[in-house]
Amino acid sequence: MQSFAYKVKSELCRQPVSRQCCARAEAYGVLLFCNTFTAAEVRIITENPEFAARLPRLFQRAFSLKFDSLPDGTRDKLIFRITQRHKLARIVDLLGYDPSLVLHVNFGLLEDDCCRTAFVRGAFLAGGSVTDPEKRYHLELATSHTQASREASALLTEMGFLPHSVRRSGSSVIYFKQSEHIEDLLTTIGAPAAAMDIMTAKVDKEIRNGANRAMNCDSANLQKQMNASDEQLRAIERLAKQDGLKSLQGNVAHHCPHLCPSHRHTFKLCVGFIRNGKQGIFNHLCSDLALRCIFLDGALRNAHILLNGSGNTGGTVKDRV
Repeated sequence: MQSFAYKVKSELCRQPVSRQCCARAEAYGVLLFCNTFTAAEVRIITENPEFAARLPRLFQRAFSLKFDSLPDGTRDKLIFRITQRHKLARIVDLLGYDPSLVLHVNFGLLEDDCCRTAFVRGAFLAGGSVTDPEKRYHLELATSHTQASREASALLTEMGFLPHSVRRSGSSVIYFKQSEHIEDLLTTIGAPAAAMDIMTAKVDKEIRNGANRAMNCDSANLQKQMNASDEQLRAIERLAKQDGLKSLQGNVAHHCPHLCPSHRHTFKLCVGFIRNGKQGIFNHLCSDLALRCIFLDGALRNAHILLNGSGNTGGTVKDRV
């Protein structure tokens, strides 16, 4: 199964290789973030066949040269090499380096916005990766050239992005963790479909999280109601053992003025069922939780009156029964 990074790079490779300045800027990014770029060798390794198909056209347009060694297509990793001295010298000269090849970013080649965008695209194709947004948000550009990484980070800042930097396993890494920054970067360098995938994944996550929060809240509230109802049932059962329900059943209208006539009648029936040991029928009649709480609230008030006299009824009955 293709990774999300694979899909992003495939989308980037569909960008045309047109203007020579942009082709050179993209090849420049590839060289600074590829596996090897020294005065003795250029070696680029990739597993993406679309990037592999793009590289010969890109270097032909940028430097008017061909690779000395092309992949044979029998391995998963596709390796491109340049070792001939005159070709390496031409690349060094066109990129504005001195023969010592101290690698840094030559900003003179990246004055136009289109060239800066092409440079970042090349850097991502050679040394970039991005995590599946269904898991987390992370995009990075890794290179072994520390100075080039610092200057590339400065270039990204000038372009309006907010990169972070870290050293990891001998490599200098530029990375982004905010989804908005990753979306903007991918859109800028030519992968708007991938940016849209990240936006869609983010919206789906927010919907799922919102639904889970609502469900958890409803479950917690329901559990609280059930616990309160169970406490009130136990209070009524204690009242029944003291034979207080007989008086209560006959005086529902007097003791429960807050209940409407239909609720008084049902409540009277429920009290009778409890008196006669038919708790199951009571539970069936009171399956509606809201109605059940109304019944039990009235029952507890009357339980207090019956057990403590008709005087003060302040406080909660369940604490007194």
